[in-house]
Amino acid sequence: MIIGQPSSDPFVATYKDVSSGRYLLLADFESPEQEQLFRNEPAYAPGKIGITRDRARLETGVASIKVSLYTSDQWLVAADSPDGRLTLPRDWTGFEMLVFSVFSPRKLGGFRFAARSGGEELALTYEHPRIFLEMGWNLIRIDLGDLADHIDLGDVRAIQFGCNPLDTPVDLYLDDLLLVNNTRDLLKTPAEQTGDLYVRTGGRRIIVGTLGQFELVFSRGRIIQWFDLGHDPQRIHNLLGTGVLGPSPVLVPNDSENALILLDDATQWAPLGVSVQTNQGMREANNLYVVVEGEWQYGTLDAPADERSPYHRWVYTIFRDGQIFLACHGTARTEHFRPPGVGVAFCCDGQLGFEENIVYLRPPDPAGPGPKTNYAHYVRRTPGQADLLIVPYALHAVRGLKNPQDPRRCTLWTLPIVNDYFLFSAMFRVWPDHLDGRSVADATAADYCQPLPLTVMTGALVRNDPGDFDNDGFSEARGYYVLQLDNHWARVRIERRPPSLFNPAFKVVQVYDREVSVYVNGRPITDLYRNAEGDVIFALPTVPANELLLEVNARPRDAGNL
Repeated sequence: MIIGQPSSDPFVATYKDVSSGRYLLLADFESPEQEQLFRNEPAYAPGKIGITRDRARLETGVASIKVSLYTSDQWLVAADSPDGRLTLPRDWTGFEMLVFSVFSPRKLGGFRFAARSGGEELALTYEHPRIFLEMGWNLIRIDLGDLADHIDLGDVRAIQFGCNPLDTPVDLYLDDLLLVNNTRDLLKTPAEQTGDLYVRTGGRRIIVGTLGQFELVFSRGRIIQWFDLGHDPQRIHNLLGTGVLGPSPVLVPNDSENALILLDDATQWAPLGVSVQTNQGMREANNLYVVVEGEWQYGTLDAPADERSPYHRWVYTIFRDGQIFLACHGTARTEHFRPPGVGVAFCCDGQLGFEENIVYLRPPDPAGPGPKTNYAHYVRRTPGQADLLIVPYALHAVRGLKNPQDPRRCTLWTLPIVNDYFLFSAMFRVWPDHLDGRSVADATAADYCQPLPLTVMTGALVRNDPGDFDNDGFSEARGYYVLQLDNHWARVRIERRPPSLFNPAFKVVQVYDREVSVYVNGRPITDLYRNAEGDVIFALPTVPANELLLEVNARPRDAGNL
């Protein structure tokens, strides 16, 4: 591995993912012999490949490799040279990403990247989803975590580049192939105590967890790994198995009880657009919660997706106590694509001892107030291990999904389609590790569907905050009450409702220019956090056991501290 110096290394200066300085150069095409690593496949394919100075990323050098693609089955292959004098580094472990630049003379859909490990008899292959190239230089970022699910990163034998479909020939230029270790801490407490939130990135993934308790790995906007750190600190057992946690938008046929639901088949949404652009990012992070947002935008091979394109979007608010509040929404239908139904699925690995229970939670008087919902409770056979509880905000038709060929335990909620869009909001818990019992699960579900009763004596609840779908002052998608002060004060009485596991969180708005103090029964709360808008967010430090008095006071900040 090369450790580059930011002040002098052109790759560190040019590529953001190399800012740590930890990378391995596969090829920069500044020396003629590097051409020996590359060849056309099939061998009889027309056109030549060769190092040229016609195009280059001038920030890092003066040369690139040119390949003329004539057909959609043609590949530019990088592998060991036939005489063995040059070799492609085989051990990619310890790196998180492959980064390279591609120049295209025109907009081009369907750019392909593939990789192979092992010899001919033990070959494993991976092909990346198609990539849309803009005219000019394009930065391509391949997450090696995606490759690791399909090939052996300790024995990579070849990488390939091509384009399918390809209507007319095109000359492409590749430059600066780099293996990168871009692991970076985004949130880390100095003390690093059990229960502290942390966030880091690796490749294109976002890893969120609490020390000694749980860890979630996000890729392309979805949770692809879940670890019970209390019992598996080495992260050996992914509790999701081979799929994603969810919610995964799926098509639901009319005869949904007997039809096979395609959980992992992304092509079911191809009528929205055959070219999919995925993005994810961390929107907020503090020692109380982290917000991760992901989006899939559907475009065509002729035009990339934009803000008008069909989409699926996920927003997760992950609290340090193991609660995750979720909003998933997106396009269900278009003018030319009219599926009969849409739903979302959640899954975990049945081979790790999960048993699925679907529970209908209703008040004693069905006509009266109270929670009317259902929830899925995935309980492991061994008590004291992490369980999964999923509680939708609204009452949707629900059923378990079973496939003899699939060891996962899955639950499907069928959603209404309103103006060609769907919306699903829920709270799910991956911690604590004592959610085994029905009474605990019922109380947790009720806390979400019917939040603790508040009596606001001074100030007001804000009932139009994003994610507050029923305008009751509690954001079902973000997991907090929203308060507005009256003459710099708010006073709220919180009633006890046993048994409750809920630590209420609050957001106080319109205090960006004020110092805020918070008291519960006269005792100060010191763990206060601000979001990008300057709102103050906090959680009650303990589960309410009696009636509590919450007081919030705001005073003008000194001019120098604004």
